Amino acid sequence: MARRRPRRPARPREQWIDIVRGFEASGLSQPEYAEQCGVGADALRYWVGKLRHEMQVSSLAPVPQIEFVEVLADGGAHRRDGGRLTVRVDDLSMEFESTPSPSWMVELVRGLRRRVTC
Repeated sequence: MARRRPRRPARPREQWIDIVRGFEASGLSQPEYAEQCGVGADALRYWVGKLRHEMQVSSLAPVPQIEFVEVLADGGAHRRDGGRLTVRVDDLSMEFESTPSPSWMVELVRGLRRRVTC
């Protein structure tokens, strides 16, 4: 009689939501992201489909993906003579002496969001 390998405890739904968000921001294929994150490709495919379906069912209109980034400015940020700008994305924080262009900031935030957070 063959011995069965013990099953690993199931991941909670909240963890799968975080994994799927990370996958969608990564730009990787499902098999690539699953391998990098240490989850089964079939399980990732299941949860991506399940969560996408739930999003569609919960709303009559498609919900655009909106990401918010906390931007803090010290008292001088609105003055012409300078000020410090702090951008926080998840657990990262960056400070700028001068304000970068909005398009550069968008690309920076997108790049930081693509980090794998398994």
